[in-house]
Amino acid sequence: VLTLATGLGGRLSRGAVAQWFWADTRQQVPGLSLALMALLLALAANIGVGTMVSSFRSTFTGWLDQRLVSELYVSAGSENEARRMEAWLAPRTDAVLPILHAEAPLFGRPGEIYGIADHATYRDHWPLLLATPDVWDAVAAGQAVMVNEQLYRAEQLALGDAVDLPGGALPVAGVYSDYGNPKPQVLLSPAVLLARFPDTPRLRFGLRVAPDQADALARDLTAEFSLPDGAVVNQAALKALSLQIFERTFAVTAALNVLTLGVAGLAMFASLLTLSGLRLPQI
Repeated sequence: VLTLATGLGGRLSRGAVAQWFWADTRQQVPGLSLALMALLLALAANIGVGTMVSSFRSTFTGWLDQRLVSELYVSAGSENEARRMEAWLAPRTDAVLPILHAEAPLFGRPGEIYGIADHATYRDHWPLLLATPDVWDAVAAGQAVMVNEQLYRAEQLALGDAVDLPGGALPVAGVYSDYGNPKPQVLLSPAVLLARFPDTPRLRFGLRVAPDQADALARDLTAEFSLPDGAVVNQAALKALSLQIFERTFAVTAALNVLTLGVAGLAMFASLLTLSGLRLPQI
């Protein structure tokens, strides 16, 4: 492009000085080709890395918006406190969603099993990759389970395949994305989980409340039950922390972008200095 542009400029110029200027400029292009190639490679790498990181960011934020829907997440210190807390929260929230968790081997590996309530919070927002038409009804009825993508791909499962669980196998009705979790995971009905794992603690809840009332409810709940720091987590604060960790993870890419462009710019500068030294006798 530079060769064509300088050639066109020379043909359109009038006068010896102008023609000499364009011809002399065109003569420098081959000497700059290596530095220009380095600059183009640096730009291409920066654009590629920037696109990759931005796509990761958009996918990750979308996943967070789907998974972290409840405005508040609460952890009780004991079963008794959890029952009192649940009764106190019932008239003050739109929904109190229990978060039940048990651990059991899944296909020979340590796995996680969660009980997921049958509520619009999950039906409308949970990030499903594959699912049968009646996935939520089947899970709520205790007739099927959902598995995370890690388990689905590692074991090459398909919808309808059975997953061995304590108390009997259940078919897979859905597959969901589960970023950052190295373990296989299964979601099923809370009633089924408690029936098969009766010792499961019921200490954690997701609270649905109007967003503008979340902070006030968190303060009242903390004061009412003298909860320690971290027992009540605000969804917005949790998302902000997750995004902060994400940005720190990819902070090195910004430094690499500056470094590659700096090296390419230095190569251009060195090439120009070399060419100017070689051209002094000619000038």
